[in-house]
Amino acid sequence: MKPRERDSGLQTQRTTLSWFRTVFVVLINALLVLKLSYNQEHSYIFISGISLISFTISLYILSLTRNQQFAFDVELTTKNAIWTKRYISLMVGLCALLVSLSSAISLYNLLLT
Repeated sequence: MKPRERDSGLQTQRTTLSWFRTVFVVLINALLVLKLSYNQEHSYIFISGISLISFTISLYILSLTRNQQFAFDVELTTKNAIWTKRYISLMVGLCALLVSLSSAISLYNLLLT
């Protein structure tokens, strides 16, 4: 494999920074969800927070491997990249579903009392 040509627009550096910003934002959201589960004592929110933490770790590992791919002149749109995007969508959707389910249960319990 030969090294990729230097991009005068710094596209690879911008992409690397965007991956790390995404990992940081997901980590902050995971910590907020875990704090919410501690305050409300709902198992659904706690499961969502743990899922987000594991998702953050896997996203960080994926971003590191993605950055290594940028160094060489290889195809970046592969089946693995497509599956990665599907995985990200699935994890974000599941966590949003768990948080909304917990909110709906809290609202239901509030209406009953």
